[in-house]
Amino acid sequence: MPVIKDDIPYVPHNKRYHAEIQYEGELGMFLSSAIGDTLEELANDIKYELRKLKNRLPQIVHVEDVHNKNVFTEIFIEDYNKGVYNVR
Repeated sequence: MPVIKDDIPYVPHNKRYHAEIQYEGELGMFLSSAIGDTLEELANDIKYELRKLKNRLPQIVHVEDVHNKNVFTEIFIEDYNKGVYNVR
């Protein structure tokens, strides 16, 4: 029996986009998440999390369209770094 069933959401929110940000902790690496209904909302939430964790070596390690189950981490990071999203 699979642990994750297709009909049960595997993220604790109803937003379309989900990102995981890995950062350094005292005993190992931890994860923080960012969410949004649009890519701009996601980018703003990621910017907030990166600023909050700036002294702990944060890295975006996973970006996903939860509704379509599409992982697009590399593409998102490239666009984010180019300033494609209107991040304030």
